Amino acid sequence: MTPERQKMTLKELAGALDGQRQEFLGYLEGLSDSDLQRKARIPLFKQFMGTDEIPIPMFVGAMLDHHWNDHAGQLGKIRKAVGLPEAG
Repeated sequence: MTPERQKMTLKELAGALDGQRQEFLGYLEGLSDSDLQRKARIPLFKQFMGTDEIPIPMFVGAMLDHHWNDHAGQLGKIRKAVGLPEAG
């Protein structure tokens, strides 16, 4: 975490994260339908999708899902480390 982020209150951090989310969604909303139909070659996907040519929305969804699940796992480890029960 950067020194600036370490000094943020929870409200400031939530606002900064929401700003990043809005910027990202604004970028995606600015893409045309033809842009969204393009495919990207992602070799990792071939292992479980059978192809490495993935539509951009599928790639973005997979990356967001992986990212948030990773954060959830980190929070679970923090809860365990401080003696809190698992979140339900």
